[in-house]
This record gives sequence, structure tokens and C-alpha cells, in this order.
Amino acid sequence: MAEQGLPATITAGGVTRRLTRHAQRKIAQGVATADMRYVLENWVARGTCVDSVGSVTHTYWGFVPGRNEMMRVAVSLDDRRIVTAHYDEKAAQRLAEGGRPWFDQRCRDLEVRDAN
Repeated sequence: MAEQGLPATITAGGVTRRLTRHAQRKIAQGVATADMRYVLENWVARGTCVDSVGSVTHTYWGFVPGRNEMMRVAVSLDDRRIVTAHYDEKAAQRLAEGGRPWFDQRCRDLEVRDAN
């Protein structure tokens, strides 16, 4: 059950996903649901990635209007839950690097779109 004032789900691109308790805490820490929705619909990069603790998710990165850094939104492999979301200060720099070694080591099926 969602905490007071926080949504239990977010619909983006016609898909409704449930927020995990961890994702709800991130919202409470200043990550807006509208920003998560924006990234899921207007992603710059996405792929199936392994995080620092070994969890595998479909991960989306995008620029939120009015912010200089990218936001990362991690979605469960079954596409039913938003696992977490946070601002990723280094993502834009990593994407700009030739060969994108950080992404290549952690993600498969990486797709990158023009950020403009």
C-alpha cells in the first residue's frame, strides 16, 4: 500500500506500473512522479542492466526539463513495477564517452537516442 500522498502506480506510455516501497521512498526524497513518467516516455538511453548489488532491471535514463543531470528509472524485468528512481549525475558524461565502457560493462541491449 502506498504511503500517504504518494501514488501506488504510475502510468507512462500506456503502461501502468506499481511503485515498490523503495521507489516510494525515493519520491518522498524529492524524485517527482511526473519526472519518472517523463523519463519513461522520453528516455535517452535504456537497456537491461545489472546494478551494484546484482539486481537486473530494465533501466531508463533521461533528461528531466529544468535539471542538468539525468534521471535513472529502474523497472522490473516483467515491466510491472518501478523498482527505484534517482538522479544520476555521471550518466550524461558516461554516454558521451567513446565506447560507453560503463554502460557496456553493466547493460545489454543498450539503446541510445539523440538527447536533442
